[in-house]
Amino acid sequence: PVDTIRETSLEILESFTAHGGKVIFTGKCPKYVDGKKSDKARKLYNASAYSGLDKTELIELLEEERTVSLRNSDGTNTNDLIYQLKKDESCLWLFVAHARKMSKTSYERSLLTAKDIIVTIEGEYNVLVYDAVSGKVEGADYTIGGGKTTINYSLYANDSLLLQLTKEKVPSFINKKQWMKKAELILWDKVSYKRSEPNVVLFDVGRYSCDGKNYSDKEYVLEMNNKIADKLGITYCDAQPYVRMDEKENNVYICFTFESEEDMEGVSLALERAEECKVFLNGVDVEQKITGYYVDEDIKTIALPQVNKGFNKIDIIIPFSATKNLEPCYLLGEFNVTLTGCIAKIHKASGKIGFGTITGQGMPFYGGNVTYCTEVDTPECTARITISDFGAHCVSVFVDDEDAGLIAFAPFAIERKLSEGTHKLTFLCYGNRNNTFGPVHNKRLRDGDYYIEHTVWEKNCEFWRPSYFLQETGILSSPIIEFLF
Repeated sequence: PVDTIRETSLEILESFTAHGGKVIFTGKCPKYVDGKKSDKARKLYNASAYSGLDKTELIELLEEERTVSLRNSDGTNTNDLIYQLKKDESCLWLFVAHARKMSKTSYERSLLTAKDIIVTIEGEYNVLVYDAVSGKVEGADYTIGGGKTTINYSLYANDSLLLQLTKEKVPSFINKKQWMKKAELILWDKVSYKRSEPNVVLFDVGRYSCDGKNYSDKEYVLEMNNKIADKLGITYCDAQPYVRMDEKENNVYICFTFESEEDMEGVSLALERAEECKVFLNGVDVEQKITGYYVDEDIKTIALPQVNKGFNKIDIIIPFSATKNLEPCYLLGEFNVTLTGCIAKIHKASGKIGFGTITGQGMPFYGGNVTYCTEVDTPECTARITISDFGAHCVSVFVDDEDAGLIAFAPFAIERKLSEGTHKLTFLCYGNRNNTFGPVHNKRLRDGDYYIEHTVWEKNCEFWRPSYFLQETGILSSPIIEFLF
């Protein structure tokens, strides 16, 4: 509501209404003009429309100005969608999208259930639906009458809607076949799996020494930098290399420990500046031969000799200076990892896993892809395969080694015609590096409730904790296969 108004604004509004414009006041007539009590606004107020502070009343007053209306199937206005209408050379484009972040409960409820909406546009048009993800163009379900165009559409939680409104002739709308579900199969059991890269143990807690004799208690690697710098009287330099002064380097000593349930070959260590380091495993000098890299070309890999059953210790001698600091290291190999609190133990890899987070199935720090493989017996039918929960960006589905589609958006399902018999199902779950390189000691990581900037890794961050807070990763619930006829 307006309690005071400038006289110049009042004059503009009076001229606007004199030329056919419509002014709406919410609340009472302004009492003041230029800060002085006055009745000058009364004439304009009486000639204008006005409403209380009720949203519904205001919307009714604006209804005749409306170009586009978005309503729920029961006729009420939607409150979670926005649109943009643009004029092209020979048509109009209407884009509709979700306007706000849903609560977790509302979001999960809407993932598998579509919301029916009614879009009404002033003017009579033929309508095409453009799928901005797949590139498909299809006829829309619409009617024309009374100078308006009405479109019916169903939106899932991740959907948007792009419509072309044209006077040209368009393809007819084709109703999707309504299938009847006769039976369903839930993949309850463990299945075979394959990793796209070696498994990993994150070494970000160890001990350090400035002289190779007197070692600290266990410490977080990034905090080691601060403590070593203080001991050596070093101040970090963030300047570009060409303006840096000659810097003195000091060798520092760091060690990491881990356990193994058995003797194990084929294990590697991945670390930055590997060519500058000297590495020892259980006191044995490791050949400094670079065998490749892990994820980032600057994180080089070095083959380790046999890992022993029981306790193992890796020692690293590495140069340290104002511009060369310490970063976490990574143990790589075809093993599984059991993480108990902050203690990691490696053991022989299992042949199968269940559907659920892989962090508790031998891969707490793993960030690569995981392929799940199984076989199912089906009748001749159309099968709808639903994977509704996954800790990944998306999942590719293959049937008998043929690409059957990508599951990324609600309702998280693909349909495929199947002949009667046994079929091979493969689910390729694309990984991410949150549990490998992310701020895994930040308690907000687990819920995804954080933003990325350098402080979220630091020990002085208010959410930093000694324990690991890992995000759920992999296919988190059993796929469901519905047999449709």
